[in-house]
Amino acid sequence: MQFSFATKIEQHRSAMNEPRWRELCEAIMRETDAGRLLRLVEALNNELGQRKGELKLVHSHLDTHQDEES
Repeated sequence: MQFSFATKIEQHRSAMNEPRWRELCEAIMRETDAGRLLRLVEALNNELGQRKGELKLVHSHLDTHQDEES
């Protein structure tokens, strides 16, 4: 069970290699329209927020699992 949590954490660490993340970053770098740029940055912030929430959940499960082993 601990292996699956470690795997999940590693997946989050490599998030920058995921197509959606890369696509948003590239679009932000190319964008010249201020309104569109703002929407892209908001989309990237949403992605970061989702990942942060998922990572908190993984850490919570890890802490619970480690407490059970003690």
